[in-house]
Amino acid sequence: MSDPIALFPSEWQVSPSALSQLVPATSNMLRAIRRARGENGLGAEEATIFLAIGSLSLTAAGGFLIVSPVTIRQLAETLNIPRETVRRKAGFLVSRGYVVAKRQGLSIQNIDAWLCLAKTLAGART
Repeated sequence: MSDPIALFPSEWQVSPSALSQLVPATSNMLRAIRRARGENGLGAEEATIFLAIGSLSLTAAGGFLIVSPVTIRQLAETLNIPRETVRRKAGFLVSRGYVVAKRQGLSIQNIDAWLCLAKTLAGART
């Protein structure tokens, strides 16, 4: 690791108070990616797509969890990545049992794994 560089407030592009919020959020993201790789065998893109599928397809209503399908196109537009990349990575998620693919689109199959990653992103210790 290299020596730290001291930046003066006039050089900062972000306030110290904002930085104090950004660093933990970034740490949570890195922890979630590390957890996805270690516990689930997912790379950063697969983990991102898995989290996006859950975020777009899961809703809670009346004490129930409702799972609605999300299309490859919706994911590609939401994440701003090529549809072919989403299709390929989603196929990997399907083969691992994290996601189910139907004619209407993709849905979360392994909700426990999704919740674990989402909680890690939110900063919860699981």
